[in-house]
Amino acid sequence: VTSNPPPTVWNRMASSGRRWQAKHAKVMAMDVASAAAEVMQISNGVDGLRIAIIGTGMAAVMCTRSLARMARGETAGGSAIRNAHITLCTSRGKLATQMGPKNQTAPQPGKPFFDYGCQYFTATDATFRQEVTRWQALGLLSALPDGAVGRISSDGFVAHAGEICWAGNGGMGPMLAQIIEDTAAEFEGIVEHIPGFPDVSMKVTRISKGAHGWHLTTNGGSKLGPFDFVIGGFAQHCLTDPFLLSGGKECEKMLQCLRRVEHNQ
Repeated sequence: VTSNPPPTVWNRMASSGRRWQAKHAKVMAMDVASAAAEVMQISNGVDGLRIAIIGTGMAAVMCTRSLARMARGETAGGSAIRNAHITLCTSRGKLATQMGPKNQTAPQPGKPFFDYGCQYFTATDATFRQEVTRWQALGLLSALPDGAVGRISSDGFVAHAGEICWAGNGGMGPMLAQIIEDTAAEFEGIVEHIPGFPDVSMKVTRISKGAHGWHLTTNGGSKLGPFDFVIGGFAQHCLTDPFLLSGGKECEKMLQCLRRVEHNQ
């Protein structure tokens, strides 16, 4: 999380080197709520804080939804987030891509695509479980049959036990795309979605800090902002390094921190 002022960088989870899984998104959101109560906000008290979230995976989605609920006053605590405006900037997620030139075509129903994300996910956090149950009711995902997931060893196949394993209907990519679309509609007036795929000119690639807060720049040169906070919902070094390098001195400490992490995912 980057805030203004002071130039705090990203969030405490990043320095621990944890993978930004969906079950940690609530912690990520609460970190923002905590920090928001301690810093002077750029925007006025009527409009609330301006927060940008960059990411296309489940962590970014859940962080967006958690903060949106705080902004709407649905959850206890998070009063500093009330009336916030949230901008979710997505791009082509690693979970799915259509076969084709440079893998830059959105998956189409009934046509083959390569889903190279996780095979399944679990929901151990209570808040995340509630969301998953809701998405199941909407037909966006399904529970895999008991015994369908496990590991193979010298003793044979050992089925996974203890947690329900979930998979998106039609693939993980189409599931996430629908969840993001539904989130923008559900929190209309609070959440704004800036898709960077299939129109890659709108993909956020750069960050900078000015006198009035943080700004984001897209691949096509469009400017977004200013923002009081910027949250990075991605962790791969091939993404974080060039993005933070574009921020110069204001992002230097976070970049150095991530480079000291042995496994930054």
